[in-house]
Amino acid sequence: LAGFNERILSFYARGMSVRDIRSHLAQIYGVEVRPDLISKVSDAVGDQLVTWHNRPLDAVWPIIYIDALWVKIRSGSVTSKQVYLTAAPPGRPQACVGWGAG
Repeated sequence: LAGFNERILSFYARGMSVRDIRSHLAQIYGVEVRPDLISKVSDAVGDQLVTWHNRPLDAVWPIIYIDALWVKIRSGSVTSKQVYLTAAPPGRPQACVGWGAG
C-alpha cells in the first residue's frame, strides 16, 4: 500500500500508541495490522527521531500572520473592501486596504 509506512511513522511521531496506530490504520485501509509490524517500522527510524526531537532550536523563528477583514466603504455607492491585518516581527500590527475584487 502506497504511503503505508509513512503513515505509521507520522502517527508514531505524533506520539500515538501502537494500539491507536492499529486503530487508525484499520479505519483508513480496512486491514488489521500486527503490533510487531508497527514496532518494526517505527524502530527503523527511532534513533533519528529522538535526535531530531532533541536538536537545539533556533533563537528566532520568523512568523508572519496575515488576516483580512471585509468592511463596507461608501464611495459613491457602498462597496466591500478588504483590510489586511498583519503582525510580523517585532509584533507591531500593520493595516492596509486591499483594492481587489469585492
